[in-house]
Amino acid sequence: MIKSKNSFLPNKTELHDLEILYGKENYDLLEIKTKFLIQKYPNVPMLYNILGISQSRKKMFLIEKYPNVSMLYNVLGVSQSSKKMFKGAISNFEKAIQLNPKLLDAHSNLGIALKNLGALQKSLNVFQEALKIDPNHHLLNFNLGDVYVKFNEIQKAINCFKKAIDSKFDFNLAYSTYLYFINYSDQYDANFFYKESIGYRKSIRKLDKNLLAPFQYNKSTTKLKIGFVSSDLRDHPVGFFLYETLKHLKNSNLELIAYSNLREENEDNFTTDLKNFFSKWHKVKNMNDLKLINLIRNDKINLLIDLSGHSANNRLPIFINKPAPVQLTWTGYLDTTGLEEIDYIIADHFVVADKEQEKLFAEKVWKLPDIWNS
Repeated sequence: MIKSKNSFLPNKTELHDLEILYGKENYDLLEIKTKFLIQKYPNVPMLYNILGISQSRKKMFLIEKYPNVSMLYNVLGVSQSSKKMFKGAISNFEKAIQLNPKLLDAHSNLGIALKNLGALQKSLNVFQEALKIDPNHHLLNFNLGDVYVKFNEIQKAINCFKKAIDSKFDFNLAYSTYLYFINYSDQYDANFFYKESIGYRKSIRKLDKNLLAPFQYNKSTTKLKIGFVSSDLRDHPVGFFLYETLKHLKNSNLELIAYSNLREENEDNFTTDLKNFFSKWHKVKNMNDLKLINLIRNDKINLLIDLSGHSANNRLPIFINKPAPVQLTWTGYLDTTGLEEIDYIIADHFVVADKEQEKLFAEKVWKLPDIWNS
């Protein structure tokens, strides 16, 4: 029996109940009831709007009830920032700081909102002033480093990133960012970079093996499954290099699967062209590491290729848990990841000149006869 179109929509009674709760300003129950209806009718945009209103009004109601609680203004500001309502967010972060000058989360959030509005000097000042309260605060140092990058003050940025990881050793995002910038700086030699890269592995927490899906890849397959992990599957050098390679793999006895860490709004026409080469295209930006690892294992991937290295929006932390039996890195980064769980790095005699240089890689160097990106 085919369901009628109306069976996929909330009925009048259900909507009336929501209206009554809104009128009574019972935002807690309104949120609960709306979430229940979303589970029942997941494809009704209006319900998501009502949920957002209930959550926003609940925050406002609490502020009206407790106008001197700094944390509430900070929470409301975070909610506004997530919706790119930066001016309103800034006002609430400033109010939170006025009520509690030592609320460092509010300082950090204010600096980020100002940066996102393009007010870089004001953002810089916010982070610098907040660090006078706690010079070792990991997020403040990291975010200050990010602003220094915008000003092209790279050495100052590097110092901030280093201070962030010295304050919080498992802050792997800061560690990865630190490695990215020292790799391209002429202030550090290859031996120093290698030593720092090996330390990156310690910043990543291995997941409990009992939470991981078992390997399901076919050991005797004649058709290999190859997975590609990247945030640059678009109009980008990595996308261009990959496209030229995939053209030659398309008719091979391979199944290609993409794990795109790209935000959907950043996809472009080139993304559409790349999708034609893959049997599956997973959008993984909002997946946590455990979910992504298990997705890859359930896809029965034989070979997993990282296309980011330590560049922005990478998913390197998943590789320490071996989502696939063979793992390699290529094209997005020209140096070691520091992860011994990545078996190979694709290079050439220009990137890695000799055996002595190969010793400065955690991975085994797999040299192509001509150049590494073709």
